[in-house]
Amino acid sequence: MPPAIVAEDLRKEYGEVVALRDVSVEIEAGELVAILGPNGAGKSTFIKIVCGVTRPTSGRIEVLGGDPADPEIKRRVGIVPQQGGLYPEQTVRENLRFYSKLYGREPDPEPLEMLEVDRFMDRKAGQLSGGMRKRAAIAITLALEPEVLVLDEPTNELDPMARRDVIRVTKEFHRRGTTVLYVSHDVYEVEQLRPDRVLIFLEGRKELDEPFDEVMERHGSVLEAYEGVASCPGE
Repeated sequence: MPPAIVAEDLRKEYGEVVALRDVSVEIEAGELVAILGPNGAGKSTFIKIVCGVTRPTSGRIEVLGGDPADPEIKRRVGIVPQQGGLYPEQTVRENLRFYSKLYGREPDPEPLEMLEVDRFMDRKAGQLSGGMRKRAAIAITLALEPEVLVLDEPTNELDPMARRDVIRVTKEFHRRGTTVLYVSHDVYEVEQLRPDRVLIFLEGRKELDEPFDEVMERHGSVLEAYEGVASCPGE
């Protein structure tokens, strides 16, 4: 099976600011990859390129065998951004119908039940708490059964029980074969997730790319690996 994502020497410049510096990474189909790094590390820029939201200044990116900006590829990739994702004046049910038509798929109700979103389907998204909106956005994205799922800080604004549920559901859909990019700044959450691989970005560079088990064996914890990268960037 070909890789789900192939990135070669990705570079992204915004004027004089270099947000991404010659990043290369290959992500296999069905992998669960955690992406860590502080604010401004390049994580969000990388996933925006993967999702076809922005173009790299230079380098090559291929997702599911094609151009991530291609509408046909975009329909196979689901993203839950840090903020937004739902139309506030529409109910959760109306948002689900809209995205279902946009992606051309009949939604699977199971994720809505797993994240207990079925309890507030007829409430307007703008009237929900931040945590409820985030759960709804995740559930709707999963209901459309993307082949590649991108979760950008998915547990922000969630209480501990809801965080646990998001991690559980993420692992379940990974088990079913979904390729998952899980962006976080929480090293302890990544340890709970137990991804296949851990990527750490710093100052626009990919500073670490190792299997999770190897990270734990070599460094003792994700925190130790993170601190080691932060103290010796570029080595």
